[in-house]
Amino acid sequence: MSHTAIVPDHATLRNYLLQHRLSLYYSKPVLAHIQTYMAAATAKGFRGKVVDLAEYSDCHRTTLGHFLAEGKWDESVLQTKVKTDSLRQVMQASRQTAEPLFVIHDDTIAQKTKPSSQAVAPIELAGFHHSHLLGKVVWGHQVQATVVGCANLSLIHSIELYDKTKAHPDGTVYSKIDRVCDMAASLPLPPHGGYVLVDSWFTCPRVIDCYAAAGYHLIGALKTNRILYPQGIRTSVQDFAAYIRKEDVRLVTVNGSSYWTYRYEGALNEIDNAIVLLCLARAGLWRTKSPACVPVHRCFPGDGNHFCLLRQSLAD
Repeated sequence: MSHTAIVPDHATLRNYLLQHRLSLYYSKPVLAHIQTYMAAATAKGFRGKVVDLAEYSDCHRTTLGHFLAEGKWDESVLQTKVKTDSLRQVMQASRQTAEPLFVIHDDTIAQKTKPSSQAVAPIELAGFHHSHLLGKVVWGHQVQATVVGCANLSLIHSIELYDKTKAHPDGTVYSKIDRVCDMAASLPLPPHGGYVLVDSWFTCPRVIDCYAAAGYHLIGALKTNRILYPQGIRTSVQDFAAYIRKEDVRLVTVNGSSYWTYRYEGALNEIDNAIVLLCLARAGLWRTKSPACVPVHRCFPGDGNHFCLLRQSLAD
């Protein structure tokens, strides 16, 4: 298979690794393998297979596969370097441009074809997870990723497998919410304000409070059954949307699509004060007695199951 390299040559990658003093932690063979993986992963047509890696190495593909499975090296050192360098670059960009920092959390499932009960060699840390995209439980790895950005700069901060077996000292499961909150505590104070973008899984009081303490506002998706309290009346977002009048909304256009937007500020369950932005399709909205809300995943963070955003209301 033909590849087109994005990184010019291995010397560029080698200089990058030496610049970060990784030679103090890894042997020359380990650095050579890391260099191979970086060159292959940044090439056009990379499929994530060992056979693709072999095209960028003098070693046989079985050697590369053995290193992935049995290699003795501490990957946390490399992960720490990536996290530190990504934050350093976006902080520098924020100071130079006076733009706010952005932190994006998301998770996905790398689905596998066979469960471990049917596989000859079970895959480590694979398990059954509910896929919101497919609407069913699938077998595979659940990956949690974080991206940091500022202005036109966007960098990977971390990509980690979610391990259901990991637990706190008291025996409780170390959840995805725990990981996000721990990351919030480790982030630097944004010099010109900061925002964290999440989907509905992470839109909860605990994550909001952790990021508020770190100096960040939260913008996240909400499910249609989330409870609001307009005028003190308990109702779901879906039911409340049916009573929105045309004179209560404003028309906005995002990515060529137009939406009516309604701004609610008030209480949610376990949240005293928040701003909820409801976005409704422009076409035919008030032609029926009960207007329907539509997903806005093309415009805002979140997937097709969500249609509104939450941002914590912080006093300036």
